[in-house]
Amino acid sequence: MSGAGWKKGSDKIWAKGGKEAKFTMVTTSGNKQRELIEEIMQPMLKTAGFDMAIKNTSSDNLFGQVLPAGDYQLTLYGSGVTGLVPGLCSIMCTKSIPTKANGSTGNNTSFYSNPAADKLMLETDNNLDDSVRKSAAIEADKVLAEDMAALPLDPLPDILIWSEKVVGPVTDNPIEGMFWNIDQWGIKQ
Repeated sequence: MSGAGWKKGSDKIWAKGGKEAKFTMVTTSGNKQRELIEEIMQPMLKTAGFDMAIKNTSSDNLFGQVLPAGDYQLTLYGSGVTGLVPGLCSIMCTKSIPTKANGSTGNNTSFYSNPAADKLMLETDNNLDDSVRKSAAIEADKVLAEDMAALPLDPLPDILIWSEKVVGPVTDNPIEGMFWNIDQWGIKQ
């Protein structure tokens, strides 16, 4: 921050050109996990010189109004897998940005847009060759990481508990879910 010309004021908050490093976080009210994350983040950011206000709202308002309109500074929410083939285009491609043309229904509510990433994510989603999809996904991840398109601060716990009667390669897959290979499971008599 200091390298970019910011200085801490008497309140210990970064400031530059008459503006302080203040922002508002919004997430779904009543979601205890997300509210706890905000409670943890707020004093940590304050110590680092950032003033984070919290203004949570109902999930209907957040997902139906606030996110599609881009009417937020920082938000905390999870995006679920929308298909069995892992891909990010539905939530990160330019074509998925909510606009009047798509009735504000696009899922790219971060409004991220990078043609190079779009090309790779579309290749991941649309190619039938697994090796091509895998390669494109790896390259897309590199572009997204370089752009810091999203900061994964809130990984949801995904816990798989099963009976000893269930046999086979019972494992959890963080992308496809815990039942990704259920066709290989069996029941011990």
